[in-house]
Amino acid sequence: MLNNSRAAQNASANGASDQLEFAAFQANLAAEVLRNAGFEAYEFHDRNSSIVTIGSFDSLGSENEAGQFVYSPEILKAAQEFGGAKETRNSQYGPVPVPKNLLDIVNYRKIPELLSGTEAEKLAKVKQYSVPFDLEPKPMAIPRLETSKLYINSLLGKN
Repeated sequence: MLNNSRAAQNASANGASDQLEFAAFQANLAAEVLRNAGFEAYEFHDRNSSIVTIGSFDSLGSENEAGQFVYSPEILKAAQEFGGAKETRNSQYGPVPVPKNLLDIVNYRKIPELLSGTEAEKLAKVKQYSVPFDLEPKPMAIPRLETSKLYINSLLGKN
């Protein structure tokens, strides 16, 4: 299990360039916890963001009789399980949806780091592991090495 709270503290304390480092830290943490809990999770990092994707699907969906595109049931199930709001809170601007987070999906007992230390340390760890998910998750098309001629001569996906 990743225990890198110093990296998280440094990233959050050093400014904008380190916000990306903190996002990478959170994505890595979330992907590792999800994998350890039995979910298929992948990380993606670029110059502007870090994201975690969950699951892989052979088909995005199909058209129904009315000619409208409908996502596959597996994608809809994953979006419902990981996305959306867990509750709505009132703010000065009106009701605000609160997204689900990593600890809403993965039982904290499956994360041994949350069970040790003082109460203050446990609370800090809970905050660290409360990585929010998207309110409206969207499927992402990821090219597969064996089916894409574009990637034949690249090192993508090769060890």
